[in-house]
Amino acid sequence: MPTLLKVERREWWYASNGGTIEEKQMSAQEDKKIFIMPEKELSSTFSEELLDLSVTKSEIDTYLNFDEKIEEMTILYHFIQEKEVRYFLEENKFLISFLKEAYTQIKRIFGGETDLTLMLTDDPEENFEELIIVVHIRTSVKKVIKLREKLHKEWLFSVIPQLKGKLNILVEVI
Repeated sequence: MPTLLKVERREWWYASNGGTIEEKQMSAQEDKKIFIMPEKELSSTFSEELLDLSVTKSEIDTYLNFDEKIEEMTILYHFIQEKEVRYFLEENKFLISFLKEAYTQIKRIFGGETDLTLMLTDDPEENFEELIIVVHIRTSVKKVIKLREKLHKEWLFSVIPQLKGKLNILVEVI
């Protein structure tokens, strides 16, 4: 992850168009982005570098107010292995906004009678760690399957690439 050296609000951005660099004014939506710029000259492929370095205001807020954001998560989720989960989230801060959205989507689809747990799983042989949201619900297995499919279709499938294999959702009938 790049080091935060300088945060700038930009009114203009540059785009590569067929090998040429064009300067464009940012639209209202793009203007909500803040760019983290390294203290170096960007190379000729800087449009790709800029893409990798751009973050939203909420992402900057998460980085600057991490402890506060974790406390919000402890209200929404029950943590198993709290120390390990906190460390994992500190290393993968981008997941915080997805956890908030997941909470909203899960409650919308599964209803308010669900309990949510966060736990960390790992496979040392594969050098792999993943945060799991466990949805605990009292209902029939048949209904859970339909609700899980609805969650996947209406939300999860659209964010899977952004999760970078670091977050998964399991449903447990109790």
